[in-house]
Amino acid sequence: MKKYSLLMMMLFIPFILTACITPITPDLLDEPSPRQDLPGSKNDLYMTVGQPEETIIELNIINSGHSLFGYGEFFYIEKKVGSEWYMLAFDDMAFSDFSEFDNYGKVISPGEIDEIIIDLEEYHLTLNSGVYRVVKAFRYHDEENVFWLTDEFKVI
Repeated sequence: MKKYSLLMMMLFIPFILTACITPITPDLLDEPSPRQDLPGSKNDLYMTVGQPEETIIELNIINSGHSLFGYGEFFYIEKKVGSEWYMLAFDDMAFSDFSEFDNYGKVISPGEIDEIIIDLEEYHLTLNSGVYRVVKAFRYHDEENVFWLTDEFKVI
């Protein structure tokens, strides 16, 4: 009986270890992003993303123009697969935990720099190695038309 138990353990341990050390990959939406070509700046408004440190991404919004721009908490992250961008799927908890996760409510004045810290754990996101970008919507403060800015970063 001991030999049989030992044999069973030896057969199943590799499967259990493989399951435990398989890297976590982000969930991507099935279809490529509808916004493949996005700028990093428009109308003297710039967005830059620093190199992520563990689960933290630092995002800077720079207004070097003479206009007010509006934006909100909402952002999304995309991963490059081949030559196309795919959106990462947010867990539904991100929307229930962050009721202010919307596209309006903040203003950046001329000459200002806003720093935004994105903690991936708060949004239940995990990134494996690859090229990613943060995408964010903006608008002129007194208009409804939205434009999108992005900046890329790498995870090694």
